[in-house]
Amino acid sequence: MPGSGTKTASASLCVLYNGIMSSPLHTMVRLLAGVSTLGLLACQSITRFSLPASTSAPKTETPLPAHDHTVQQRLWNIVQQWIGVPYCQGGNSSSCIDCSGFVQKVFAELGVQLPRTSSEQARVGNPIQPPLLPGDLVIVAEEGRTRHVAIYLGDGRIVHASRSRGVVVEPFSALLSIGSHLHFRRLLIPSTSRQTEKSF
Repeated sequence: MPGSGTKTASASLCVLYNGIMSSPLHTMVRLLAGVSTLGLLACQSITRFSLPASTSAPKTETPLPAHDHTVQQRLWNIVQQWIGVPYCQGGNSSSCIDCSGFVQKVFAELGVQLPRTSSEQARVGNPIQPPLLPGDLVIVAEEGRTRHVAIYLGDGRIVHASRSRGVVVEPFSALLSIGSHLHFRRLLIPSTSRQTEKSF
């Protein structure tokens, strides 16, 4: 039987999502299913909302098709070279990089040429709704303006150039405090990166 702690946690979750997501609540809950703690990372502070621990094993994602599994592995191989690179506005190298510069670099290695800015990247590919696949772009917007862009890695994780932590892999929920609207874009990623394809 749920206790008072469960009610408080549920109420916190409703406050967190209600009225700030551009997509339906249930799609985001499905995406974050199985996560016992939602960590919300802001540039200045961290706020955590603890949820009741599940009495059963967390649900796992449906096994990826061969092509998507290959994309996921290639993404990981590329991302590992960038982890820890510090953030700087306008940065575009391994010395320091910003969110859209990082996304552009990663996709170039995947064989996809993207525009440089986050507002331009928010228009490439096709708009989608969860569930997400590895390589999907996660666009964070506020008041009609694109504020941030990240790459979905699979298994509920994203990689991005965070203002406070540099290039980092963290839970999807870390994006929720950056802006009030999340949008998703899917690009056609070639099987190999020998030939770079334009997506704009």
